[in-house]
Amino acid sequence: MSRTLVIEPEAEAEINESVEWYEQRNPAARAEFVRSITKALRSITDNPEQYQVVYRTTRRVLVEGFPYALFYVIRGQNIHVISCFHTSRNPRAWRDRLR
Repeated sequence: MSRTLVIEPEAEAEINESVEWYEQRNPAARAEFVRSITKALRSITDNPEQYQVVYRTTRRVLVEGFPYALFYVIRGQNIHVISCFHTSRNPRAWRDRLR
């Protein structure tokens, strides 16, 4: 079944902020971060149910090589990425978006 990937505005802003952070410190790391995010998004799109549910119906994919995770929910034919979250942060921040 083919589903549509929807990156919620909050998640898109978090991705962009992280890309900017890496750009300011190490452009090579920025490029690798973008590749890893792209790979994670492709993996979610290809097989969204392969990742474990970590909270209610929210699933998580770790971003390879970086301390980030993408959190997403499957709603009908859409996959909604709700957060690009640094793993050292309090998970309550992304969970609050589900209310």
